[in-house]
Amino acid sequence: MFTSGYGQDVKRRVAEQAAYSLDCFLNGYGPDGCCEEGAEYYHHAGITLWGALEVLDRVSGGHFAPLFQEEKLRNIAAYIVNVHVDGDYYLNYADCMPKAGLRGAGEYLFGRRTGAPGLCELAAADVSRRETRDLPGSKSLFERLLDALCGQALAGPAAPLPPGEEVFYPSTGLWIARDETWCVSLRAGHNGVSHGHCDAGSLIVYRRGQPLLIDVGVETYTAKTFSPERYTIWTMRSDWHNLPTVGGRVQGSGRQYAPAGVKRYREGNTSVIELELAPTYPGGGFSYTRRVALERGGKGLTVTDRYQGGEEAVLSLLFARRPVWRGGVLETPAGSIRLEGAGEPAVEAVPIQDPHLRKSWPGTLYRARVSVGGALTLEFLP
Repeated sequence: MFTSGYGQDVKRRVAEQAAYSLDCFLNGYGPDGCCEEGAEYYHHAGITLWGALEVLDRVSGGHFAPLFQEEKLRNIAAYIVNVHVDGDYYLNYADCMPKAGLRGAGEYLFGRRTGAPGLCELAAADVSRRETRDLPGSKSLFERLLDALCGQALAGPAAPLPPGEEVFYPSTGLWIARDETWCVSLRAGHNGVSHGHCDAGSLIVYRRGQPLLIDVGVETYTAKTFSPERYTIWTMRSDWHNLPTVGGRVQGSGRQYAPAGVKRYREGNTSVIELELAPTYPGGGFSYTRRVALERGGKGLTVTDRYQGGEEAVLSLLFARRPVWRGGVLETPAGSIRLEGAGEPAVEAVPIQDPHLRKSWPGTLYRARVSVGGALTLEFLP
């Protein structure tokens, strides 16, 4: 199997242990290949997996090559293309930032191995617009060697192939729909995912490649991030996502806090997802449903929330640019949202000083808080 001076028994045991370790890693993925930790972790997860398999395949004389055509491996490769929005931006949930880094030689070669032209084109386009050639920020010698050997050859002006109009990842509940104007996602899974936040049912919306409704992401890691106090950190809480607070209650953490009645369907050229958010909050005693509909062909994006309960419900909406209220419309430089069924929102500025957050966001973010008395419709204006 190997050409080094070690005995065959040692070589076999090394290969078996390596294969077993990769099996353990793969067991953490669903068949759909979704990366729970998000796009920012893809390089440490999917690409590291590819690198390990590539090494095993080379030293074994090609015995691992068939694995690259397995459905799970192909889905892991395609994930990063499906969550890419435009330019530097990715759909980000959990401990992930929207500017999740540029793709490189590893992604290109992973795309070739698994027959994913969209991944190859995305990697080539990113390499062509890199400012430096020597990857000064990389901590991986393997990544640097790959780039030195392959980076210049694959760089080109090609744009990535467009992802599908609608994608759903059952393992995490991640739903994505898009057209020429909008890219919208919703996380319909439970609040017990790895590196997760309390964000079941939260939205992210981009208009023409620019962030409109955002997921803030995560601050610089500290001991508290991985302590029992994790979900007291503001970026982890549901009231700092595009979600309601009901009677002052925020969502709970853990697998038991999952939305109910999740439905996805098509109505002609419209993609729809519906769900009940009440089970994601401790205590119950109310109903809060959400329906997201993207009608393609320039018709638009609509979110309809319906609340029934005796306590006050307040919906938080997070923006990267300051929203201004004019005649029933929240206007921002990235796009506008008409609110039907609500009065003027309360808008607060949120100073951002954490260096990790500042890599993706300006110095100030904004939260609008909207009272929900029954039915509330958010019409996103093209």
